[in-house]
Amino acid sequence: MSHDTQIEDILAAGGLLEQYFGTYEERPDQIEMSRLVMRAFDEDEAEVIEAGTGIGKSFAYLAPAILHYMETGEKTVIATSTITLQKQLVDKDIPTLLAALHADVRHALLMGRSNYLCLRRYYDNSVSQSLFQSLPDSEEGKLAEWVRTTEEGVLDELTSLPKEVSRSDIACDYELCSGSKCPYNAKCFFFSSRRKAESAGLIVTNHHLLFMDARKRFENDEDYSEKALLPPYGRLIIDECHNSDRNATSLFTVEFSYSAFFWEYRKLLQVKHGVNGSTLIALAAARGNESEVLPLTRELEEAEKLISELNRQLTLSLRGSEQRVDKGNYALFMGKYSTPLLAIKTSLDDISRRLDRLIRGVAFGDDEIHIQQGILSSVNAFSSMSDVIRDFTSIKEWKDRVFFLSRERNRVREDVKLCIAPIEIAGILRESLFSKLPTIVCLSATLKVDSEFDFFRRQVGLDERDVLSACYESPFDYRRNLLLLIDQGSVLYRNDQEEAYFAYATERIIRAVEASGGGALVLFTSYKMLSYVSERALERLKDFDILIQDGKLSRSQLLRRFRDERDSVLFATQSFWEGVDIPGDSLRLVILTKLPYPQVNEPLFKSRCEKLESEGQNSFMMLSVPSMLMKLKQGLGRLIRSKDDKGVAYILDGRMNRSRDYFLSQLPECNCPEDFTDEALERKIEDFLY
Repeated sequence: MSHDTQIEDILAAGGLLEQYFGTYEERPDQIEMSRLVMRAFDEDEAEVIEAGTGIGKSFAYLAPAILHYMETGEKTVIATSTITLQKQLVDKDIPTLLAALHADVRHALLMGRSNYLCLRRYYDNSVSQSLFQSLPDSEEGKLAEWVRTTEEGVLDELTSLPKEVSRSDIACDYELCSGSKCPYNAKCFFFSSRRKAESAGLIVTNHHLLFMDARKRFENDEDYSEKALLPPYGRLIIDECHNSDRNATSLFTVEFSYSAFFWEYRKLLQVKHGVNGSTLIALAAARGNESEVLPLTRELEEAEKLISELNRQLTLSLRGSEQRVDKGNYALFMGKYSTPLLAIKTSLDDISRRLDRLIRGVAFGDDEIHIQQGILSSVNAFSSMSDVIRDFTSIKEWKDRVFFLSRERNRVREDVKLCIAPIEIAGILRESLFSKLPTIVCLSATLKVDSEFDFFRRQVGLDERDVLSACYESPFDYRRNLLLLIDQGSVLYRNDQEEAYFAYATERIIRAVEASGGGALVLFTSYKMLSYVSERALERLKDFDILIQDGKLSRSQLLRRFRDERDSVLFATQSFWEGVDIPGDSLRLVILTKLPYPQVNEPLFKSRCEKLESEGQNSFMMLSVPSMLMKLKQGLGRLIRSKDDKGVAYILDGRMNRSRDYFLSQLPECNCPEDFTDEALERKIEDFLY
């Protein structure tokens, strides 16, 4: 039986899925896409596919992967960017397809180690001995009950934690793991997931673990027939691949910060282990040289003061959220910070040597290996921090790396990180991953620019391999169900007139929300504008449930409330431009406050633009516009999630009109009236929705 016939047996009218579902409908483009993916498996091809919402792309690529495994026994890894899609694949799509096929193919969800609860670290933590854990309504009691009942031990299942414990305190940690010698090894959630993956035909994971596995194989000169962070595999599907460049770049970026240091400091000196409540240093010293405890404690405390003071100085001097350190300002940077940085490096190196002496020659028992591992992990961490400082204070080559400062706000403080990132990730991905595997299928709902895939292929290193490509448009009737309004732009956004634009946008956002009766997702490109608009909206939209991405609620909590409250309004920024899947009336208005162009002074983006310009290319057309269009399509894609959805998209940024025809040609064909005026805003929205 040919593969085409098998694919049709599964996906076509009267096929196995329709027999299983009853209400399942044939989608011709889904069948064509599945045939193309099957070709990648059969003929060792690389493919790039854009599949619009509603195509049914998950079934389209899962069917070939299952058929291939049943015929050859060769594993397929499926990597996605979001946990939401990973869970959908593992909990719903794969089991459904296997049930329809009456097939027995094992599958597993494999996440990074830090996503799982570490039982030993939990039971060593003082929270596990808290008297409050016997109270079912207390945070300690809820945590204890979850630990007793969870099947997978994935920390994202937790909605809250006791105040005195952080997620990182009880998460699995490679450097703290004693492996087979751990008393909880047989029950370990992390190793259980690994055992399931080793015997699975389909392995679902995330981009981060995929790229980390590729880096490890490349550094160790291991091919994909060997076990690394992932089991051996030969076929790869990357869903949500429009994020590949960003996610891979993040993985290959090294950092030094107060928070990173304080995590090690707290682990060594403040976290109490076991019923005796001893610190990691005290536990190690008790088996070796106790005279090291006091000097080590003093050096760590002194280093904490030095790094805290540096962080304070950097926080006061840093303007904005990020700042590049380059040839133009390097002398100034070194003049201000070389002395404290070098003092910190010396301190970190001294601490590393002392910690190494503390455990050298000590025979740790099987139940004490985690003590040795914990100390070693800190030695490695401090050495890595020292290396970042060394590179920052001795920059000789600016060609391939970007040096920059990045501000991060958390619940306790502002943290300024020293970061070093590769200017380009394409070569790294090409050498470590895309040139190594016979089958690679990259998919997303938003990949094309100017009807081509060149931009994406250049970004990730697929431009030097023969690639099959295809685009399957969404079957949804956007012309009937999506009204796109583009503001006339009486006030245009300018960097030197931000507040005037913010005030202008605020008025139109309030009017649009009132006209839709809520059910609105308002997307921003900066927290600054979000804060300005939401503060004023709270005063004037008092009849609506206003949700704001301000750090008080998690992303999942915000989405849950927004979905459950039909007429609520959600003000959100970067992470909500994609991955929001809310069919129905709870989302009937999407407002895009600005075209999502990359920030021109963002260090990595700026360096990439300069590199293109130095090669004689137009960075605006080669990088800025394609990046903006891909994110714009992601934002608009939040609105129509099913064939019955109906909604209004309102783009406030009048710059859209400068290249209106070109921009519209990049978007799904929809109802976009040319005669729209500001005075008609409420009427247009009300007439379309009601």
